[in-house]
Amino acid sequence: MTEPLDALLVHRGFRVEDALVRAGLRGIVIATGASGRSLVSVLGPAVDPDSLDERPGWDLPLQSVETIDTDGGDRTLIVEALPLGDPLVRRAGESLEPGGGVGMPPFARSLAERFAAAHAAGETVGHLVPELVFVDPASLALCGCAQRSLRADAGAAPLDGARRLFAASYLTPSVVQGRAATPEDDVFLLAALLWRWRHGTDPFEGPLLERMTRTAAGRPVSGAAQEAGVGPDPLDALLLRAFEARPERRPSIVELIDALEGNASKR
Repeated sequence: MTEPLDALLVHRGFRVEDALVRAGLRGIVIATGASGRSLVSVLGPAVDPDSLDERPGWDLPLQSVETIDTDGGDRTLIVEALPLGDPLVRRAGESLEPGGGVGMPPFARSLAERFAAAHAAGETVGHLVPELVFVDPASLALCGCAQRSLRADAGAAPLDGARRLFAASYLTPSVVQGRAATPEDDVFLLAALLWRWRHGTDPFEGPLLERMTRTAAGRPVSGAAQEAGVGPDPLDALLLRAFEARPERRPSIVELIDALEGNASKR
């Protein structure tokens, strides 16, 4: 049976290649249409126009935005260019053994350097999920990030009983507690993304309330090395430090970059 979102997009001339998240008539997919391969988001009913403004390094090239009429009411259709790349989540856990000390791939340091550049510019990164970080399937080089869809979803008018598309996935303690994100929160976020790739699991996975409680307390579900009865390797130990509830105890982005550079030499 065809999903409602897919049927809607087919009717508008898109062929869905990969659905990253679906929620009825809302969702985010990789699809091919008249403009080639794109990231297509159906959000709404209405989104904050400011959320669509480009953030260099964090957004894909915007191709079009339009309001469309659906059986569930008006929605916002956002199309962004995505000629290359697989979502990072599809690559998770394919090559690395938990705690195995194997080097991290090229995209890991590239992503960390984008975080560092944002901080150097006096900005924070905010929300990002592995489904919206794209890497080249052959080289594992970073192809791009698609944060615009997350900002648009967060700035969309609410739907009765409907959660945001990724719920509490990859949130940070400050955001869970209703405070503005900080550079220390970005360290927490980056560590969670790296842990997801390295171990193939979301470090705070679980039911919504449990996930939010663990995130706020800095208590990840996955302690793969400890659960196996051995101590974590140096990179895992640094990532676990990044999950500390108290921001001042977390390492800096520069420390994470240095650790990734040292770990890459083991490849």
